[in-house]
Amino acid sequence: MRLVLVHGIAQQGKDASELKRVWLEALDVGLAKAGLASINQYEVILPFYGDKLAELTALLEASGSIQLQTKGVEAAPQFDRTEAEMLQEILATQLASAENRQTVTTKGFQNTAAALALARAADRTPFGAHVLARFVKDVSAYLTHARVTQKIDEIVQPAIGTEHCVVVGHSLGSVVAFRILREMGRAANVERFITLGSPLGLNTIRNLITPPPLETPTGVRSWINAFDPADVVSLHPLDKSTWNVNPAIVNFSGVNNHTSNHHGISGYLDDGQVAAAVHEALSR
Repeated sequence: MRLVLVHGIAQQGKDASELKRVWLEALDVGLAKAGLASINQYEVILPFYGDKLAELTALLEASGSIQLQTKGVEAAPQFDRTEAEMLQEILATQLASAENRQTVTTKGFQNTAAALALARAADRTPFGAHVLARFVKDVSAYLTHARVTQKIDEIVQPAIGTEHCVVVGHSLGSVVAFRILREMGRAANVERFITLGSPLGLNTIRNLITPPPLETPTGVRSWINAFDPADVVSLHPLDKSTWNVNPAIVNFSGVNNHTSNHHGISGYLDDGQVAAAVHEALSR
């Protein structure tokens, strides 16, 4: 049995082995909380795509394919429609005022006032405007540009492979892993798919990955989705209201992610129940 870890955004410039160490150290903390032994007897693979994603999104920005700047509110950023729709959905509570709703919905996403409303709302989240803008940019690039999808999948899919494994996907990594597992079909041999801080419950993202209809990938035996309700990226659970699939995805909303934005991987993996879910699946 192997453990495959699929990371999320903003990992460019990092060392892959160091990143894996950070994940496993956090997991060891969670295992200790659960009274379980370390999983150091298992092979662990972390396919690193952070540099490639940064390179590709930079090329898209340079060519004008994605019109999102991240220089702050004063720069009056202009948003690609997909990115703006995703931001608007994530920031629903921050855009609750009638003035903000009217600005964004009636004046158009490319309008300076609309862009400013989104940026100001993003600034009021633990992520801040810059990081949240980076998130929607990278997710949009992966889901809407075939070349980006292809290049990232070429890195991650071989790591998942066809051997018996457990797959853990964090943030954008949960989207990448899901798409790959769905395309692999029965060739995948996944004992458990664990998504952490996943944006797969967002309407914007579900619209981009359908058709085909939403499903649990056929090569996945069970799926657990864990999230912190304060994590604005994973504000929707993967339940019947968003993912009406059979077998149902098991949702765990009890994570109290201690990282500053409630989204960091350490704050998910050092949770005792999350760590126990990984350990139990590997032990099968």
